[in-house]
Amino acid sequence: MTLAGRPVQLRTPPQVVGDALLLPLRETAALLGRSVQVNGSLIQAGRLVVQTSNRSMTIDGVPYAGALVVTPSGDPLVEARLLAYALDGQLVARPGAASP
Repeated sequence: MTLAGRPVQLRTPPQVVGDALLLPLRETAALLGRSVQVNGSLIQAGRLVVQTSNRSMTIDGVPYAGALVVTPSGDPLVEARLLAYALDGQLVARPGAASP
């Protein structure tokens, strides 16, 4: 993974579920300089809200049924495209450029 043209190593490895690349929400937001609010099992980053206790998500207040993985430590991994949208970021995918 690269950020602003430089390689970045995530502590929590990305996962592939179906055809979706999942990234760690908190770690990715921190790398992008975006704040994350945590209130119990509720985690908000930008326009994305994840409820880890029932494994649900909303984007702009609308339920979203995309891929979500919650690690044993309670950290959510969400779709890269969703995270880019929620954080007003830009995602550029290069298939085959790297393996997760």
